[in-house]
Amino acid sequence: MDVVSTLKAQHRMLGEIVERLGGHLAHGDAVRVRVTLEELRRALRAHLELEEARFYPLLQDSPLADTAQLRPLAQSLDALAERYGTGDFDAERFAADFNAVTRGLLARLDSEEAVLFPLYDRLVGKSGLFRRVA
Repeated sequence: MDVVSTLKAQHRMLGEIVERLGGHLAHGDAVRVRVTLEELRRALRAHLELEEARFYPLLQDSPLADTAQLRPLAQSLDALAERYGTGDFDAERFAADFNAVTRGLLARLDSEEAVLFPLYDRLVGKSGLFRRVA
């Protein structure tokens, strides 16, 4: 599987994890929220590592490739996990914080699919070889 196909599959998986976490939150299941939040953190970290290693290096000269946008989102997930990982669980407060983070995350994933992946395909092409676009 090429890098864009892998990243798209990761996007679907991240979206599914966000939906599952929202379901656990709606049911007030703090244990599952915490477990699923950790799953989301791991999945986003893996996604970032792949992007930074194999995707963004070819796009670094493009003004459309804002490579720093996902890192703060991952840090926000880390902060959520730290804040809500133990002790009493305030579902209402968590929901507000989580919704703010996931809005940014899902918007970024949509932007990658709409803008960056087509740009990558133009630069790299089906052959997988880098070529400059005039």
